[in-house]
Amino acid sequence: MITEIVSSSELFNYPIWSLQYLVSQKQTKLQSLYPIIALKDLVKERKEIVTPRNYPEKLFNYIGLENIESNVRVLANVNPKMGQQIKSSAKVYKRGDILYGRLRPSLNKVYLVTQDSFEGICSTEIFVLTPNEEIINSEYLAEVLISEIVKKKAIALVRGASLPRIQIDDFLRIKIPVPPRKEQETFANFILEQRDKWLEYRIRVQEIPNYIKEELVNKVMGNRLLD
Repeated sequence: MITEIVSSSELFNYPIWSLQYLVSQKQTKLQSLYPIIALKDLVKERKEIVTPRNYPEKLFNYIGLENIESNVRVLANVNPKMGQQIKSSAKVYKRGDILYGRLRPSLNKVYLVTQDSFEGICSTEIFVLTPNEEIINSEYLAEVLISEIVKKKAIALVRGASLPRIQIDDFLRIKIPVPPRKEQETFANFILEQRDKWLEYRIRVQEIPNYIKEELVNKVMGNRLLD
């Protein structure tokens, strides 16, 4: 059996007293050439709340957790909704904000809002984070937030059994490596370049089944359906 003694002063500094959290703290302790900084010093939570049903005829860009794909920072099946269709309160997000799914963080749902035209509202199960651009590059930060290290730390901080959530204060205690601003921009450019390639390949892969069907009809069946 492996044992480790934790001092009472250290224990009282932990936000959660659980074996999962204590073990994860030891297993995911960061070692980096760069300063390790808590998220609370890099971002602010946007706290604006609206009640869409008070504006039943207004069209909202609305993002729910189901609209953020796991692990890839991509939206899916997002369509504007009338206020009367959104039954609960929602958070405001704007360009440059990062959306982070607080419910079941194991799903690893992160999205960086990059377009002015897509400003809108989102589920209250999402943290809306505004990066301090003087300190942290938003593209770099979004990619770090989706990393396995942050994911493991977030999972260890969840509370609740049936609907496991991470609280904002606990989330903002998570620490990440922060390179100098110029190096962050170099990393961000690399990330953007690679993501553009990936998105292009992804579109092509999705189009291949239809391409096969069309070629089969055009070349094998002479563009005529079988009787």
